[in-house]
Parts: sequence; C-alpha cells; structure tokens
Amino acid sequence: GEGGEGGGVSTSSSMSTKERREKQAEATELLLQAIEQRSVTVLEEAISIAEKADHLGHLGGGEAWCSYELKAAHRELSAARKREEREADANRRDVEALAGLRARLKQAAALGSAREAPIGVDARGRRYYAFDPQRLWVEAPESSSKDRCWQWAYYETAQEVEQLCASLNGQQEGPEARLKQTLTERMPFIKAQMPQEELEEYVPWQLEGHPMVGQVVARAFGGTTTLARISRWVAADDEAGDGALFHAVHDDGDEEDLEEGEVSDGIFLYEKLTIEERQQLREERIAQPKYTNFLIKKAERVLPEHLQVGSLVQDLLSLEEGISSYIKETGSWRRSKWINAVKKCASADRMAQLASLLLELESLVHGLQTEKDAEEGRLWLQDGHEFIGKKVRRFYKHNGKHFITGNGVIDGWLPADGEDEALWHMRHTDGTDEEDLDEAEALFAIQNAAQDLASPCEAEIAAMEKMENREDDDDDDDESDASGDGSSAKDENNAGGESYRIDRLWRSREGRQRWLAAMQKSTTPEAIALGIKCFRTHCRLFRPIAPALRGSHEFRRARADLQLLLCSFYHAKAFVKKRRRL
Repeated sequence: GEGGEGGGVSTSSSMSTKERREKQAEATELLLQAIEQRSVTVLEEAISIAEKADHLGHLGGGEAWCSYELKAAHRELSAARKREEREADANRRDVEALAGLRARLKQAAALGSAREAPIGVDARGRRYYAFDPQRLWVEAPESSSKDRCWQWAYYETAQEVEQLCASLNGQQEGPEARLKQTLTERMPFIKAQMPQEELEEYVPWQLEGHPMVGQVVARAFGGTTTLARISRWVAADDEAGDGALFHAVHDDGDEEDLEEGEVSDGIFLYEKLTIEERQQLREERIAQPKYTNFLIKKAERVLPEHLQVGSLVQDLLSLEEGISSYIKETGSWRRSKWINAVKKCASADRMAQLASLLLELESLVHGLQTEKDAEEGRLWLQDGHEFIGKKVRRFYKHNGKHFITGNGVIDGWLPADGEDEALWHMRHTDGTDEEDLDEAEALFAIQNAAQDLASPCEAEIAAMEKMENREDDDDDDDESDASGDGSSAKDENNAGGESYRIDRLWRSREGRQRWLAAMQKSTTPEAIALGIKCFRTHCRLFRPIAPALRGSHEFRRARADLQLLLCSFYHAKAFVKKRRRL
C-alpha cells in the first residue's frame, strides 16, 4: 500500500519494526476478507484495526498517506452502507404497501362490498389491480395458492410498468392482449403518477450468431431517411413471449432497438436505394451539439480559433511578455529583434520559423536553471530475457511463522545500469498487486512455481531473513530522519513523485529532449499550439519566473491540480522506484 516505504510516522513507536510489520500484515488480511464479505460491521471493525496498525500516517513533510487496502475498504464501506440503506428503504416500502393493501381489503370485507375488479389478467393467470395511483398490484394465480411463495406483489415505477407492457403478448386475441391494451391506454396517467426511476436490468446482448448482425438498414422518420447498422441482438424468449430484439446504431450517433420485422423492412428499404442515394445519406449528418469543457475556466479554454496562425503569434508574444523581466538580453538574443521576427510569422508557411523562435525562448528560460536536469526511470522491457513470461510463486511471512503465497508472472525487466541492479517486474495473477524482484528473488520464484512448492526452501528462507534484517536497518534510519526537521523526507534531487520540486524548468532531461525534438520537426499550427501550451505550463511552475505569472488563473489553482497538469506530459512510470509487497 501507499506509504509502505518512505518517511511514514509510526503510531506505535514502542513496537519494533518487525512487530509493526506483522501487525500491518494481519490488518491487511482482515481488510481483504472484509472487502470480500461486504458487511458493514465487518468492514468497520477491520478498518478500525488497520488504522491502528500503520495503514495510515504522515510523511516527514506532514503529508498524509493511506494504504491502498484501507482506501479500498473505505470505498466498499461507503457502498455497503448505501446498499443497506436502499434495502432498508425497499423493505420499509414493502411493509407499508402490504399493510395498506391488507387494510383496504379488510375494510372492503367488513363493509360487505365486492373487491375491485382487476384491470386485466396475463397468460399465467396473474391478476393486475390499480388500487392506488402509486403502484400496480399483482395477485398470484389461484391455481398455485397451495405452493406459491407470494400472494401479492407490485410495480412501483413507470419504467417497470413499461417493461411489463412490452413483455406482454398483444399479437393474439385473449386476456393478455386486452391487458396490454389497457396498460398502453393508461400509460400517460401511470407516467404522471408513478416515480420515473431507471431500472438496471441485464440484457443478454450477443455480437454474433444471427445473419442480421452487421446488416445496414434504412429507417424512415417523418419523410426523412437515415442509415443504421445492426450491432447486436437478443434471442427470442418463447416462454416469456418475447421475440428477438436487434440494436441499431445510426450514422448520426442515435441508437434504437428494433424487432425482427422492423429490421427486415429496413434491409428491404436500404436495398431499394441507389448507390448515389446511399452515399448522399452517409454524407448527411445531423449537427452535433457544441461541446464545452466547463471544468476549465472560460479564459483558459482552447477554442478552434486559438489554433489559427495569428492566435499562435499572439500567444507566444504574451508568454514572452510575462517572463521578459527575468530574461537578460545577450549578444545572441535581443528582445526587440525577437519580437519583430515573431510578428513576421503570421502565415501558415512560417511555422518552422515560429517553432525556431519558441526554441530560442526556451533556451533562455532554461538558462535560469541552477540545478542539473533530473533523469527519468527507465521503461520496463517486454522482451530480451528468458525470465519474461515465466510463471512465478512468492512466499510472504504471515504472523512471523506461517507463509502465504502469491502467484504471478514476470512481464517486464530492467537490465543492470551502473550501480542499479537488474530488476524483474512480477504481476500477480489475481490482479491486486505487483512487485519488483532482484535476480535471486526471481530465480527462487520461478523455481517455486515450476516445482509447485507449498513453502519456501531453506535457502530462500535464509535470503528472506537477510533481506528483513537489511530492511529493518533501513527503517531505523528512516525513523531517525523523520524524528528531525523532516528535511530528509524529500529528495532534493528528485524531480518526480510526491516530493515534486519547481527548481527545474522540466521535470526530466528526457522530457525536455522530447519537447525539443518535437518542436524542431513542427510545421503545423496544431503542433506549435501544443508546444506553447506545454512550455507555458512548465514556466508557470518554474521557481525563478513563477512570481511574474502569480496573477494567472492557473497559478491560483490547487497545488494538486498543477502537479496533475504537469504530469500529463510524462509517462506514468517515469519516476517510479522499486516496488515492494508488504
């Protein structure tokens, strides 16, 4: 989980590191069991234990952290509480509704009056009553009174009644057809009186298995013809009397469900069209509504006109104006000369020159940096080693005595580089965890899986104990650092991760090189616009010039949002250190 490595501040400093790890492992198992059971009581108890067993705390810099297992348990607890509330509310409504119905029937019997007549009967003999406008009541068939598990039930939303009506067979004469007609006639009143609540129902759509899937159909609506393609279907349900259903996706993005006869009519209509008529229908598109990203402030939204050449020139000049007081003129760069050159690039055939001027400005800003560019972590290789694809089994101490297993596969590796040893990435088969192994750990794990071992061999146990002793020493060093002023909790040379520094223009040397390479090849307004956006974002977070932009909307955003925006220009694992499973 998060915070397992680094400057976590322990809540039980009187315990030894080994005891804390055992308590944390026990709490982790309790959390996972509670998540599987999905019980509010069990989850609350597991969370309470985990919060006292180093599953949350604060880093040396005061930043809070929480383990992934504890986060997942809190999410499941929230969902479980909502589930219980919904179930309790549904049970309450059932009790109240049935009590009201029994009182109504009892009153009618006491007065000697006849019960209200049903509005209809379906093919199975179930009678339907409209006792009140909020519900459609259903009485079980008399023939099953001896062994039936229910006597009364009800539909409480308009959508439920619509689905009922759609399931009834109205093709043949009989009671069910008359019930369907009655419900159809009452539907406007039902929609006005009953709650409009969407139902979640599983529909067994199939993507193949019927010749109509993939067929193009033509649909006519009020004199207008549109084309659609059948994308999936549902087989007929003879017991329920439902015919096959087909899902059509229109060229304009609309969707609808069709019966088999409607699909046949659509195919016939499409085949009657000439090639020219089909092409014309495909070219005609209903205008899509304009999309606006309201999460971005109005002044910062990127609009189509911002990608025009004139807008790019103004955008670059505006950026330079905000940082000009921090850039010193040199013999190789004069501000007035640079501005005049930018203004001359107001045509599409001058994009290469505009990119060159952007590169020149970046070079000057980068020159304000006093620290050396940081380097990214290397990307995992997916081939080139015999371990790739091997099944592995790892053993983890539980309660300091027994071992629990973790099965997985090696899906990546990093060759040794200088002082950094080679690493292999293990992804667990249950999809809940991953970790990085050194060569000895990888060899043991491959051997365990190949021999289907239930416990580690003596050599692996000795290696595990040696690793635990080394990690205990590291933890003691971390605790001594955390007890001071917290200065060691952040790596002053680390450009990535949670520590996040703004003493560098770019988060990494590789990131800058990618941007430079892209701008050197840029010849389109779109590429230049993205390059300016990227450079502007980095400038707004670069310490030497950030004060000049303090009044901007983006600078006033929350720190986390700024970090997220900056991270979008780097790959996800650029600054990830070696992962360990607790």
